[in-house]
Amino acid sequence: MNTLIKFSLLSCVAVLIHTASYCQNVGIGTPMPSEKLEVSGIMYTNSGGVRFPDGTLQTTAAQSGNEVDASKVRAVGFLTIDGITGPLDTLGLLGTFPVYKAFQSNSFPVGADFGDLEVVTDFGTSSVELMQYVTQGVIFSHASFFLAEYNSMGTPIIYQQIGLGFARITMGDFDLQHKVGNEFSHLIRLNITSRYVGWQEQIGGNCFCWDTQNNVSASCSNCID
Repeated sequence: MNTLIKFSLLSCVAVLIHTASYCQNVGIGTPMPSEKLEVSGIMYTNSGGVRFPDGTLQTTAAQSGNEVDASKVRAVGFLTIDGITGPLDTLGLLGTFPVYKAFQSNSFPVGADFGDLEVVTDFGTSSVELMQYVTQGVIFSHASFFLAEYNSMGTPIIYQQIGLGFARITMGDFDLQHKVGNEFSHLIRLNITSRYVGWQEQIGGNCFCWDTQNNVSASCSNCID
């Protein structure tokens, strides 16, 4: 038996009369462990990893530059939709939805043909209003997708706004995901089609707007709320 482990167990015997719970603990590098196993130093597992109470197995603690918590999906931006209050108030934006994935394609057969903006978001408590928009084909004046990048401190910085004018949500796919503990992601994939599509650098910067119906440039007020 390792000398330090021996010391911990002998200490347990010495204080047995004072506390029974202490004697159920094992210490490595510490004579008075406060948990079932307490290690003073570096723990090393060379295979298998570590299993947690919820049954998940963690085999690596490595993180990419865009990850803060491995149990949470990383937001790439924030979505606002006229008439619906999202679950977040952040970066000076009220009632936004966190966006975890976004995609939009375009082609140039005649003029510029912009496809739907597809986003994956967590709608949380706004599910009723959002699903009404989807099922009833409600046309709303503006939706805005604020793209975000994260600085070295993990703080999101808005660097561009995609504006959608005279827009409609054409499809919604629901996906409930269990993350960890009592946390869930109420994810939904939305396709937002619109007559006007625009881009603006940060907030209040240069702007460009395109009228997809007539394939001509348009006023930014049609795209950006």
